[in-house]
Amino acid sequence: MNIAVTCSNGLLGQSKIPREHTVSQTFSMFLNRLAATTRTHRPYSSATRMALQAETKTADNPDERARDLLNCFNNINQQVHQAASGREVRLVAVSKLKPASDILTLYRTTGHLHFGENYVSELQEKVKAVSQIASFNRYNLLTSLSLLPFIYPQLPGDIKWHFIGALQSNKCKILGAIPNLFAVETVDSLHKAQLLEKSRSALASSVQVNPLEVYLQVNTSEEASKAGFISPSNEPILSSNLHSTAKYIKEECRWLKLAGLMTIGSIGQSKSDQGTNKDFERLVQLRDQLSESLGGLELGLSMGMSADFALAIKMGSDNVRVGSSIFGERPPFKKPET
Repeated sequence: MNIAVTCSNGLLGQSKIPREHTVSQTFSMFLNRLAATTRTHRPYSSATRMALQAETKTADNPDERARDLLNCFNNINQQVHQAASGREVRLVAVSKLKPASDILTLYRTTGHLHFGENYVSELQEKVKAVSQIASFNRYNLLTSLSLLPFIYPQLPGDIKWHFIGALQSNKCKILGAIPNLFAVETVDSLHKAQLLEKSRSALASSVQVNPLEVYLQVNTSEEASKAGFISPSNEPILSSNLHSTAKYIKEECRWLKLAGLMTIGSIGQSKSDQGTNKDFERLVQLRDQLSESLGGLELGLSMGMSADFALAIKMGSDNVRVGSSIFGERPPFKKPET
């Protein structure tokens, strides 16, 4: 005799399951069918697929993975505190292309809240409060399948997400509508600031949210491959696009808060043994000039990644973005979004 099993989302149809199957056998059969159906009906983005692959590898030995994560995080956190010399410096753990279980591990074991993502599609997947799979319905087998939340872990709503990837105009509406998005660190035009303000304002009309912190990205190394405002040293700050965008956010945006300036140092400067970094020096100069031009507005600095965060902190950074030194190396990834 067979039992008809139906998934509430309607994608699985009916699966014929022998009555002699145990609950675990039935559950395994359901998950296999679910995986095949999901691939057919709802293709994941490239970033999400890579994160799911990492999730599968992590599940092979979760205890060892958790220990490694905790050791790496504590090591980086200690270095941040040492370099800060008593100043308050925020550590953003960059979890791009890493599974949600890694984030959950650090959240539960350390209480860490600030995590960074580079790809909008991956951020959307991780931010979702509840899996798209709502329930597993049957009449004679189970009234509900309460195990699903453990297989598709729910990430806590108080995580403070930072978007640190290249910002596209057509993604601003999506980002502004994420309630627990804490910061966008890569705003590089007045137009994108306007789009974020519009999106955040629309969200605030229906739910209670805080203003979105934004950093203006500056291409201090003036490399063609990098995004960001270009502000040559011989250009007066008051006539720059950087200043006009900062002024707009300060004076006209209710739902954006100007947090400061952000830069990505050149590889050459990051690996230099000179004890200083010209890209960071330039960002500090621009921050000071911009602050003065805006009436002494307090502005932070987001600079420093795995290779150079300690030096960045010593040079004044109060927000560092560290990924591979915490989560390990990531697989190569091409063309994240279109």
